[in-house]
Amino acid sequence: MHFPFNRKVFDKVFWRVSLLAPVAWVAIYFIWGELLIADIVGVIITVPILSYLIHVILLMRQE
Repeated sequence: MHFPFNRKVFDKVFWRVSLLAPVAWVAIYFIWGELLIADIVGVIITVPILSYLIHVILLMRQE
């Protein structure tokens, strides 16, 4: 099975999503009033997954 992957597109998306991670932490802090270790770990795990999904959508739009 071959998964679609373009390193150049993924890197661009990854860094943009990574820059939004602190925004997510601030939003979590303002909504719940505290920031837990689970929130930090969850965002760290979510960034590469979300980056890959956006990357696949961009690849589909190019074709």
